[in-house]
Amino acid sequence: MKLLGPPENSTLTTLGLEATDLLLTGRIDALADRFGYALSYGRERADAIREDLALTLNEFGAASLPNATTQPSVDVKYFGPNDTGLVGLIKCRIPTNTRAHLLIELVLSGDPAAPYVTLEQISGFA
Repeated sequence: MKLLGPPENSTLTTLGLEATDLLLTGRIDALADRFGYALSYGRERADAIREDLALTLNEFGAASLPNATTQPSVDVKYFGPNDTGLVGLIKCRIPTNTRAHLLIELVLSGDPAAPYVTLEQISGFA
């Protein structure tokens, strides 16, 4: 999705919370439509999100996603000037029913004054 102006922390935090809410409430198609999925690798975006989510949960022995009332933590980071076109990163951490957390990363790219926000990956960490 393209932002209509310069990114602000509050706006980016809200987008991170929106992405995690879509994931936690099972609205994967809406998540894929709104943010895309950078690591779909030719797969249909929503199917790729579902597959990568299932692999991540399985890797950490999590039985399922947490419920929708789980509060994720959201961190916004900006990159310095670079030639890659990367502007920043929104990192959302969601606890699972194990000690592991899901990590939802959205990347900001393109024009720093009005970047695109794309779901970069779904992974996990203990």
